[in-house]
Amino acid sequence: MRSADEAQQVVRPFRLLVTGSRTWGSEAADTVRLRQALNHVAQEVGYRTPILIHGGARGLDRLAASHWRGLGLPTEEHLPDWDGPWGRQAGFRRNELMVNLGANLCLAFIRDQSRGATHCANFAERRNIRTIRFYAGRMPAGATQGQEWQVK
Repeated sequence: MRSADEAQQVVRPFRLLVTGSRTWGSEAADTVRLRQALNHVAQEVGYRTPILIHGGARGLDRLAASHWRGLGLPTEEHLPDWDGPWGRQAGFRRNELMVNLGANLCLAFIRDQSRGATHCANFAERRNIRTIRFYAGRMPAGATQGQEWQVK
C-alpha cells in the first residue's frame, strides 16, 4: 500500500482525445494543421507521457495515430461495433465511450460540419473536457478556428 506522499508523486499520463472528419487529410493544409497541433501537445506535456485516444476511422483518426506513433508515443484505439446492438449509432456510442474514459484535452478537426466529429466535440465539452476545434470547408455560423493555446 502506498503512503499519501507516494500517491501524490504518481504522474498520470496526459490523455489527448482526437476526433475528426473521415475526409480530413484530403488537402495538404489539413495534414499540416494536424501535425502542428499534435507536435505542440507532445512538446508541451513533456514529462507526462501523452496518450492519443482515437476512434480508428479512416481520415483524421488514422492520420493522427500514425503521426503520434511516429513520435514514439502510445495510442489507444476504440473501434465502433457496427454489428452490435447500436447498429448505425455505433460511432456515436464509441465517441461517448472515449469521452467517458476521460481526457485532458480534445482536439476536433471538423470538415464540412462532420456529424461524428461535431458530436464527439460537443459531448467532450459537456463533460468539461477542454476542446479546441479546427475547421475546414463549411463552418457553422459563429464558429471560430482553433486559436493560440497552451496545454495544461
